[in-house]
Amino acid sequence: MNIPYSWASPEVDSLIKDESSKLKQARDAISERFGLSCNKIAREDLTYVAMPEILSGQYCVLSGNEHLLTISPPLQAFLAYAISIYDTIADHHLYKDGKPTFLKTYGKDSVLSAGELYREAISKLSKELEKEVCGATRVAEEMYLNTIKWDKLRNSKIFSPRKTLLLQNKLVGEHAYNVAVLSNARELGNFSSCLVNAITTLEDLIDLFHGEDFTGKKTTIPISLLVDEFGFLIQDYEAIKKSRAIQRTKEYIMERICSSKRMLNRYDSKKTLFLSKIIDAISDFNGRFLAEYL
Repeated sequence: MNIPYSWASPEVDSLIKDESSKLKQARDAISERFGLSCNKIAREDLTYVAMPEILSGQYCVLSGNEHLLTISPPLQAFLAYAISIYDTIADHHLYKDGKPTFLKTYGKDSVLSAGELYREAISKLSKELEKEVCGATRVAEEMYLNTIKWDKLRNSKIFSPRKTLLLQNKLVGEHAYNVAVLSNARELGNFSSCLVNAITTLEDLIDLFHGEDFTGKKTTIPISLLVDEFGFLIQDYEAIKKSRAIQRTKEYIMERICSSKRMLNRYDSKKTLFLSKIIDAISDFNGRFLAEYL
């Protein structure tokens, strides 16, 4: 099977990197101010794309809060980095997407040290954001702690499809909603939740066909639906490919995408061009998957 690791086409991947580059100056300035640039892991992290940061930038612009571009997107970047650090340590990830992780390259102590720096930066930034967003400190802290809480539950066992959907809404949907909240764009919260749920589910589907998540202890929507259909976690790719579970997962993704499109149509199309391209790319990949890659 020649399954790509990403749903993004080369064109969309380039657009995502361009948007990240536009936010880099603010990210670097915050990093320098809080001493993150002196940490080797943080320096490397700062070169990576963090989708929550990009979404926050889009929400700031759409809601007329361009003055928050120097604080809200960097806050989301550091939250993403901190959560990635937690995930790497908790799951002992030595490789991800075929590449060595910081844990493999630098060791546990260095990774934990970077995580502490991120937490400090998140605390300071969220306190500054309180001037514009009431409760920003509490929301940012809850985003981090709740991600850990719900991720631990997700990695404990395979739940029923109904419980899995509820769990994903807690882990992914609420977090994405709060990306909009901390961009002072609460009106975009439901859009954000739908979009990120679609992205996460599609990435879980891609991971499934890369042989990940077959431990029998992790709940994702496709895994839960497969167990519901077969009564156990089947690992026969031919059977998985033809299963109703895969089709149901794709339908779930498309429902979230359609909802995202409807909500985005309320805004000036000139300002939503990037988000529209993201939505179209997810829709296109989801429509072609799996037939084009197997």
